[in-house]
Amino acid sequence: AVIVYFCSLVYSNRSISTTLFIIFLFQLSAGFGLRYFNVEYFGDPLGYKPMDSLFYHRFASHTGLSFSSFINYLFSHNVMMDDMGQNIIEFLVYQAAGSPEAGMNWLVFVNSLAITLTCYFVYRTAMRFFEQKVAMFMAFFWGMELFAVYVSAAGLKENFMVMFIVIALFYTVKLN
Repeated sequence: AVIVYFCSLVYSNRSISTTLFIIFLFQLSAGFGLRYFNVEYFGDPLGYKPMDSLFYHRFASHTGLSFSSFINYLFSHNVMMDDMGQNIIEFLVYQAAGSPEAGMNWLVFVNSLAITLTCYFVYRTAMRFFEQKVAMFMAFFWGMELFAVYVSAAGLKENFMVMFIVIALFYTVKLN
């Protein structure tokens, strides 16, 4: 609560780029903070008794496969379509990081980017209906959401799904 309050003081009357930068730093530091908490108290960086995130992690850890082999691997294990996206994102992040262990930390960074991008499109959508001050508050409020921090630290798919939905909604509104 103190960090969110401090961030709200800094964001006030600033540009959207400053607001997005504050959101990114908040999400990044809170995500790594929760990741540290998970390791210290639960003995697992993915949190207390991870299920879905452990499922994604185990599949994405097959970094020795090529991308097409990984897709075939997912199909051969009957991975549901709604879980394929997160598996692919994690696989690509783990490959870029060089190992699954490093990839788990990079994933917090990538989640922070996804949340920040979502906030930008929340802002752009809100600008079509409200004045700038209200639109910036909406983006800030969205970016300070603690559930996004939990999802980021746990390695779940919701931040990415919401990002794609918000971007699609923006373009739908823009089209209409």
